[in-house]
Amino acid sequence: MAAAENVSLRSQLKNREKELNELKDAAETFDAEKSMAVNGAKYKTVKTTEAELLGLPAPSFEYERQVPGDEEVKKTLEPAADDPPAN
Repeated sequence: MAAAENVSLRSQLKNREKELNELKDAAETFDAEKSMAVNGAKYKTVKTTEAELLGLPAPSFEYERQVPGDEEVKKTLEPAADDPPAN
C-alpha cells in the first residue's frame, strides 16, 4: 500500500513541477510582452509629440510591427530537435 501511495505522490509531484515550470514561462513571456507594449507606446507618444511640435502631420503607425498575440504565437511552429540552426 505504501509503495502505491509513494508512486502516486511522485506522479503528483512531477505534475506540480511541470505546472510550476509552465507558470514561470508564462510569467516571463508576460513580462517581455508588457515591456514591448510599454516601449512601443512610449515610442508612439514621442513621435506624435515630435510631429506636433514641428507642425507636421501625426505619423501613422499602421505598418509598425506589433507584439504578437496568443493566436499568432500558437501559429508559430516550434523547431524540431533535428532541424538545423537558422544561421
